[in-house]
Amino acid sequence: EYRERSAPIRGDVGHGRRPHPAR
Repeated sequence: EYRERSAPIRGDVGHGRRPHPAR
């Protein structure tokens, strides 16, 4: 998915992305 590329695999909320880890 594009989410794992836009946000770190850790899915840190600090980035303003999804609070859950991108699998």
